[in-house]
Amino acid sequence: MNILRALIRPLVATPFILDSFDALRHPRKHSAKIEKIAPTLRRSGLSFIADQPILAARISGALTLAAAAMLATGRAPRTSATALTLLSLPIAYTQTVTEPTLQKKINTAVNRGALTGALVLAALDRKGSPSLLWKASALAEQAGSKAANLRHAATRQFHTSTEKITDTLS
Repeated sequence: MNILRALIRPLVATPFILDSFDALRHPRKHSAKIEKIAPTLRRSGLSFIADQPILAARISGALTLAAAAMLATGRAPRTSATALTLLSLPIAYTQTVTEPTLQKKINTAVNRGALTGALVLAALDRKGSPSLLWKASALAEQAGSKAANLRHAATRQFHTSTEKITDTLS
């Protein structure tokens, strides 16, 4: 593993690990933030979260901890970074809108935005290898060119054979 990846992945995962431990140990503190956005959750069709904020905080903490631990240890790093990104977006929104002052809202938004950006980069990091989509398209292109070459060779063979038959019959 590249030394930068070995250092950066745990650094990116650390804030999520700490926050998720806190959500698991002190879910009431995290559920208070969920309760503040309960009307928005209900309007969005997420009333089950608004109705059970402590359970939602615990589930979010457990899922975030699992994804962050996987990212920190380098296990399925692209998948765990993607999962962590998806988990962190509603958390970032909740933390930002529940801050008491504009300055704290700005600081939280900037910090969470930077972490989300780092997660997106980790999710897209292929360690220099092409993606499966690129490999599949290259394979399809190669198969297409081989098929065109075979078709051209078959046509040429057909014309050669027909000329021989015509010469023989003449």
